[in-house]
Amino acid sequence: SLAFSHDNKWLAAGSSDMKVRLYDMASPGRAPAHTLDDADNSVFSLAFSHDNKWLAAGGSDKKVRLYDMATPGRAPTHTLDDADNLVYSLAFSHDNKWLAAGDRGDRVRT
Repeated sequence: SLAFSHDNKWLAAGSSDMKVRLYDMASPGRAPAHTLDDADNSVFSLAFSHDNKWLAAGGSDKKVRLYDMATPGRAPTHTLDDADNLVYSLAFSHDNKWLAAGDRGDRVRT
């Protein structure tokens, strides 16, 4: 999964090796600036909040992790673990008040 921050400062890349890599777009082509390795399994979905304050990551461990982008590279600030199935999609509302998570079982949670 790939996601650009809305200010184009970061590119987040999630993968099957249980990591999210953050690339600083001021230095494209370089090694990741930060690696988030808190997931318990593959990362399928990434989303930045519209104000770029949060990065949400979800995957096959049925959890959504929220990272504070004021301190990139640190452990997640919040972990939401009430999904019933694999988390395949994430989306923030335009006012950043809501995060929706879609899972493999056709459920959407907010």
